Amino acid sequence: MALPRFAHLAYQALRQPRKAATRVASWFEAPPETSLFLFAGRYENWPGMGKELYAQEPVFRATIQEIDEYHREFANETILAGFEKVPLEPNALPEHEIVYHILASQLGLCALLRSKGIVPTATLGQSQGEVAAVYAAGGLSLKDAVRINCALTQVNKTGPPTYIPLLILLGMAAAAPVLAACPVPLLPIYESGPEKIMALCHQNDKEAALRYLRTQGVQAQVMPGSPTWPYHTPLIAPHQAKMWEHLQHIRPEPLRVDFYCAFREILIPRGTVLPASYWYDMLASPTYSHTQLQVTSAAGFSNWVYVGHSFLKSQLTKTLRRLPQPPRLIESMQQGQPEAAMVQQACRQLRRTGLGGAPISFTPQVYAEQLDLGSTHYLTDPSPVLAYLRRAAPLYFLPNYNAWLVLDYSLVDTILKEPHQFSSQVHAQFEAALLGADPPYHGLMRKQMQGFFTPAALQDLTGYAVQWTRQHLAALEQEPSFDFVTSLAMPLAQAVANQLLGLPAAVIASLQEEQAGYVYQLSYIDRVAQVLTQWLQNHPAVGQPGVTAHLLRQLAEGTLTTEAVVKLLRLLWLASIATTSAMLSSAMRQLLMHPALAAELRASAELLPRFIEECLRLDPPEMLLHRVTTEAVELGGQRLPAGTVVLLSLCSANRAPEVFDRPDELDMQRPAQRHLAFGGGAHHCIGAFLTRRLVQQVLVEVLLPHPRLRAAAPLEPAQYFPSDHFRALATLPVSCTAPV
Repeated sequence: MALPRFAHLAYQALRQPRKAATRVASWFEAPPETSLFLFAGRYENWPGMGKELYAQEPVFRATIQEIDEYHREFANETILAGFEKVPLEPNALPEHEIVYHILASQLGLCALLRSKGIVPTATLGQSQGEVAAVYAAGGLSLKDAVRINCALTQVNKTGPPTYIPLLILLGMAAAAPVLAACPVPLLPIYESGPEKIMALCHQNDKEAALRYLRTQGVQAQVMPGSPTWPYHTPLIAPHQAKMWEHLQHIRPEPLRVDFYCAFREILIPRGTVLPASYWYDMLASPTYSHTQLQVTSAAGFSNWVYVGHSFLKSQLTKTLRRLPQPPRLIESMQQGQPEAAMVQQACRQLRRTGLGGAPISFTPQVYAEQLDLGSTHYLTDPSPVLAYLRRAAPLYFLPNYNAWLVLDYSLVDTILKEPHQFSSQVHAQFEAALLGADPPYHGLMRKQMQGFFTPAALQDLTGYAVQWTRQHLAALEQEPSFDFVTSLAMPLAQAVANQLLGLPAAVIASLQEEQAGYVYQLSYIDRVAQVLTQWLQNHPAVGQPGVTAHLLRQLAEGTLTTEAVVKLLRLLWLASIATTSAMLSSAMRQLLMHPALAAELRASAELLPRFIEECLRLDPPEMLLHRVTTEAVELGGQRLPAGTVVLLSLCSANRAPEVFDRPDELDMQRPAQRHLAFGGGAHHCIGAFLTRRLVQQVLVEVLLPHPRLRAAAPLEPAQYFPSDHFRALATLPVSCTAPV
């Protein structure tokens, strides 16, 4: 008979008293202390900020002086006046120098706290305070934090402020349609409460905007203070090129702790590498302060630490007091208070709670050992992670995959061209005649199929694709909006694959019905094989001339088995759909993101081939290719035994800076055909010409002449299908209606 819990514990205590005592103590232990570091953006009480710390704290002073050296290098300006001279008036410096001063103070405080053993469990940033927050989280070097600050301040270097902030008593979601319908541009910039936002309008449109809001029954008023610049709106677009002069040089690193941002997913987990484009997107997007604070207050941090002057203190105090266990709110600076004493007091408070120690650190090797190629943040944009790893080594062993990840362009290119050393038979279980075959058998099979993919053979197919797209777009444009991926790109790819293969209508209908999601879901791959096998076993009749008729003749002659025919048809069906739909969706997204480029292509269709190559390079439909070594080889300084699986990262190779200048930019002047989006060597994609030609014709004859096509939802962050092998947008909402 089982003893009750406490009787059982007493019995165990007699036998193992130390173990039992430890177990009892654990029931009463408090949860571990955690700290959230908070960083504000621009605030008025900046004069004198950090001046005392600069005079008294060597670590703070050395950090400020290092920051000043970077400012001299990047912007030919100094920041020392605010730290070495008498306190200045609030408007004594140009706006960009005020922002420089605030960020420098925050960065110096981070370094000072770190020198005293105080590091965060997580960080939170708002607006330009996100730069210091990501630095504190380990995602940026000090040098790159300064680069980003120089980029963000480009907006207020080109002219006086001309925008007026309005306080509007509506929630962000409720305000969206109201602001969109305003007869003058009125753009949301800040969510300060559940029913309170700030929006910007041009100073010449202020009265018109207020009149419109009154007619809608919406309470609004002009915010006190001077006009401002169009931060946190798409109106910063004219400054993008100047900003990118700084952003293109940053080298982001993995976040060592979680980071709470205020404009995107809110929580960005430890290990994420933020791309350079993140900082432009941050400054072009509204700040969701209220939502951010709600998410972080629910996370249960025991200490909230202001790094720099406090912000939203009243609102934050009310929010935190409602929690079952309100955290401590610790300040490191306060206007009119001695700075060194406040920092010492904050450190004492945090040490009493048991916080401190060395910062969490990654090395590229440790990071690779933990890398999850299927994580949401990796799939959203793998390029910053791959760039971080590639800077340190050309390849890494991934324990989670028992394989080596190859990142270097020259190594990937070499492996693709050496099938005798790097075999494709790792794919043989999926398909053994093309994808999983090696020479000479692969060459014989490819030669039999090549005739279906010549330019002459595909001429009618591209014409069919154009006509199909024109008809379906005419129907879709009657809708308020539609999903470009699921309503146009994917059905088009299915229709083209059907024309190419020539399967009977009943089989095509079954294959389309079974495709509930992405074509490379394992369940769908298996179901395709079942549908094709069942059809072949029932003595099939061919729908039309094409690949299928050719394979059935081979089956009748005994050249191919039923299993081989099924796997070949499955491969061609899946590859045709995945590649065409992914490439067309990627190209459409680029056009929506860059309307000036779309206008240029509309006027000069001869530029389309270059555009398509850049889309392929930046977003290859296939991210990884698998190979297995047939013998012991030396690769990038590593000795790999026979039977080693290598994963070839096409995403990494296609953005190698030694091959592609400014690799993260879409450059219409870049030499074409150097990327590896379609693989290389004997296994270069057999349908590459078809996909390029088809996408080009659909764009030039249907989509580009349709200037009303526009995004119906934010384009960043993009949502991709959950696959570590293939890269394809999961959704792309668009509208054919004219913008308001």
